[in-house]
Amino acid sequence: MGLVAGLCLAFAYIAGAVTEGDTGSFDRRVRLLFRVPGNPAQTIGPPWLTETMRT
Repeated sequence: MGLVAGLCLAFAYIAGAVTEGDTGSFDRRVRLLFRVPGNPAQTIGPPWLTETMRT
């Protein structure tokens, strides 16, 4: 029970930080990890992966 309560509290904390916009720089860095360095318009991986993530 304690683990479930702790996970719920952690989720609430992270959700609050995301809605306030505090995680913007972290989110941008993670998105750029899946892009070609020097060309952020091109994703890394096969074309089907990009299409799958879009839907």
